[in-house]
Amino acid sequence: MASIQHVFKRGSVYWWRRRLPIGTGRCAWVRVELSLQTKELELARSVASEVTLASHRLLPGLIRTMFSAEDAKHILAAAPSNK
Repeated sequence: MASIQHVFKRGSVYWWRRRLPIGTGRCAWVRVELSLQTKELELARSVASEVTLASHRLLPGLIRTMFSAEDAKHILAAAPSNK
């Protein structure tokens, strides 16, 4: 099985996990974990790419502390449905 960036399997369900910066400090990182709510590899690959893309778009706002860590998690959880 080829690995998917930021994705791991917990039990039989795929999850997306990434550390994101929440400011400019050395220890200013937050760990975000989201269930991809699927057991299928191909669907997990598709959803994970959308969540990863959304996380890249959030980075500038997170670094400037425009978003809280909780706001970022809510935005990323909604990313696959924002087509």
